[in-house]
Amino acid sequence: MAAIGLTRSQWHLLVYVIRLQSPTQTQLAEALDIARPSVGTLIDHLETTGYVSRVRDAGDRRVWRIIPTRLAIQRAEEFARAAERVASQAFDSVARNDLTKATALLLTISDNLKS
Repeated sequence: MAAIGLTRSQWHLLVYVIRLQSPTQTQLAEALDIARPSVGTLIDHLETTGYVSRVRDAGDRRVWRIIPTRLAIQRAEEFARAAERVASQAFDSVARNDLTKATALLLTISDNLKS
């Protein structure tokens, strides 16, 4: 992601902003499983670089929604291609069965930690 000017964390947050369609900072923190202040720092950077904007929630003026800018939407396809290249490289020599087992194991560990 450095080639497109974003850190992995910034890119990850941006993906969730686009997927969740105008999430709040709290929703992003929960989705990414990181602290709200950390999400705030990532949002600040993405806002400075023109990828997201903060907009007041129409139903609750205390809440800010995070929305992707036109730039982010225009570059979304580029981001997806870059992510696909990274994933292809990372999982190139991993058998599908091994990947399925690893995914199941990681989900189990994550569930155990949540309970």
